[in-house]
This record gives sequence, structure tokens and C-alpha cells, in this order.
Amino acid sequence: MMKILITLRRRKTHRYLINLFTKSLIAEVRKLIAARDFALAMELVYKEGLMEREVMEEEVPTIKTDLILSEYCANWDLTK
Repeated sequence: MMKILITLRRRKTHRYLINLFTKSLIAEVRKLIAARDFALAMELVYKEGLMEREVMEEEVPTIKTDLILSEYCANWDLTK
């Protein structure tokens, strides 16, 4: 399983914690990130993953994730 925190910036910033369960989906997301296609990776995660919940800004420092993903970048969480 992979936990991903997606950040959407529109008028207001929204953050969603999404879980990926299949190895093939995780591999596809990793491939898209390696190709620097962050927007497509985010779209795939949002469509195919299971949303756990929305995350408020004050919770961000305490959230344990494998990946933090936005349309423009991806950051692997090194706090684990």
C-alpha cells in the first residue's frame, strides 16, 4: 500500500490523503513521476486511489505519507 498526500491549489488549497493498493497502480505512478509528468500522476492517483480523508493545513506536519504530490512536483516523505 502507498499513502499519497495530494495538494490541489485553486482559490483555496485542498489536501487529500489517498491510498493506492495495487502494485501495478503504484508502479504506474512511480513511472509517471520518473518521467516528471506530475499532473498525470496526480490525476491517476485521484481517479484510481481510495480517498481516506481531507487533510487540514495544521495536520500536514503530523501526516505519515509515502509521497506528497502536486501538479508541479513530487516529494517522497523521508520522515519515516
